[in-house]
Amino acid sequence: MFKSYLILISFSFLLLVFSSCAHQSEGILLYSGNLDVNLDDKSLIFGRVVDKNTNEPIVNANIIIDSTYLGTGTDYNGNYKISNIPPGTYNVKASCIGFNNAILFNIKIEKGHRYLIDFFLLEGSFGPLINEKGISL
Repeated sequence: MFKSYLILISFSFLLLVFSSCAHQSEGILLYSGNLDVNLDDKSLIFGRVVDKNTNEPIVNANIIIDSTYLGTGTDYNGNYKISNIPPGTYNVKASCIGFNNAILFNIKIEKGHRYLIDFFLLEGSFGPLINEKGISL
């Protein structure tokens, strides 16, 4: 008796999975043959951005990897994650309105590694003041 319920539940689960896939018109790739995927080719940077004085999370701070199109914003808890980073040496910048920017220079990203980088920002200006001609004051 238990075995028939188990088979029925398993069949129902498979039916549910396949029926949900059948309704999707995009995002499904059918491939015939061998497919070698190395998920470790790209690396990941993750961490938190907080106010240095209060240790409170900074929401919507920007994290940007210079010389790439990669970047993200922090969530409600100040957490961020940037994935699919190719190996190389980068400058990583954290910025937010009302805080001074923080830049980590020459961060070496190696293939398949995960890096925890926390930023501690100080309240301050938005950046250097410039006049209408673009010259620093």
